[in-house]
Amino acid sequence: MRHKLTKTVVEATKAGKKRVFIWDSGDGSTKGFGLKVMPSGYKAFIYQYRMAGGRRAITQRYTIGELSTALTAAKAREIAEQLERDVAAGVDPIARDHAANEQKRVAKAAAVVAQKGRVELVVEGYLEALERRQKPLRTLDERKRLLAYEITGTDEKPGPWRGRLITEITTKDVRDVLKKMIKRGAMGSMKKVLGAIQQVFDFAISEDFRKDNPAAEIDLRAMGYVARSRDRYLTPEELKAVWLAADRTPYPFGPFFKLLILTSQRESEVAGMEKAEFMPNTLTPWKIPPSRAKGDLGHIVHLSPQALAVIKELLPKTKRLLFTTTGKTPISGFSKAKIALDEASGVRDWVFHDLRRTFTTHAAEVLKVPPHVADKILSHKSGTIKGVQAVYQKAQFLDEREAALNAWGNYVEALVTEKTANVVRISAGRR
Repeated sequence: MRHKLTKTVVEATKAGKKRVFIWDSGDGSTKGFGLKVMPSGYKAFIYQYRMAGGRRAITQRYTIGELSTALTAAKAREIAEQLERDVAAGVDPIARDHAANEQKRVAKAAAVVAQKGRVELVVEGYLEALERRQKPLRTLDERKRLLAYEITGTDEKPGPWRGRLITEITTKDVRDVLKKMIKRGAMGSMKKVLGAIQQVFDFAISEDFRKDNPAAEIDLRAMGYVARSRDRYLTPEELKAVWLAADRTPYPFGPFFKLLILTSQRESEVAGMEKAEFMPNTLTPWKIPPSRAKGDLGHIVHLSPQALAVIKELLPKTKRLLFTTTGKTPISGFSKAKIALDEASGVRDWVFHDLRRTFTTHAAEVLKVPPHVADKILSHKSGTIKGVQAVYQKAQFLDEREAALNAWGNYVEALVTEKTANVVRISAGRR
């Protein structure tokens, strides 16, 4: 059917049982310009054309668009005339639009991938991969804490890399993180932080987010880091000063510092204490599950009366976790808290791990605790019992461990209350 495609003709054309094509004809008509009317009543302007090759070429129909107030017959004719010029110039409108749409699709897909490549999402994926391992990483909670504190932060308190694409992070960005740690006195954690960042980038490479690892070639020694075996332990006077400073420190770090001293367990193990790890009535012993204990074997820790006094003050005020500011995750911000403790106590040049050496030293020298008992308390795999004897010696020395930790609690209490019996109480820090 042929008619001059005017507003009147277009509006007057009714739908039939089959689709209808009306081709523009007459004075001022545009060759190939037409109107398609479907049985449903749908009306759309089209342009029919052949590329080079004359009648041998395939006839193609290009949909200009549906009839609307924005796309009238006059407007559609203008578009058809432009399409006619394009075809004459050798440009295939359908192929051109297909290429443009494909480009948009690729760009949109790339944008989606880029969004997934934000640092915090890559870190999240990396940590989830660690959780899915057949043998879960013992230090997973500590690794989460370090990465959150140093690079990702939270939506409320963003870290330096939060919101950035993993592809944007350079070696300089990694160095800047490490330099900030040096500046605030957190050099002891630099090796752990760099190792975690390197693994995040390895994960990003495995997920095709980037091709290289900008943290791989960083030399900590060139930045001033010195790895050394430590022999530091606190003297009785220093231990007393640290305890008194902890007593003046509010929750959560005040009682956290005290339990580090009284239990001699690792920083991450104490920070992640959960109510479910204590016996319902007596509370003691504290059973650290394999998922949180070094060696994946679990660990039993007897709680002295002094340690129980700290814990009993916390239980009514906490839910699942004993030490938390969010209610969902264990405490973090250890470096800042340690700096404050050093200032309050006047005792410096020590790390939390030195408290374990402090216990072992004084327990041996003053309390005469046998080395193999101290090793069991500290959950040391390779201790004083070695060789063939270690293969066959599986005793846990639970009674001896209980006696040793009770003696240690009494030692700390006597040390702290000397000359201050009416001032200092062995208890949790003030909230």
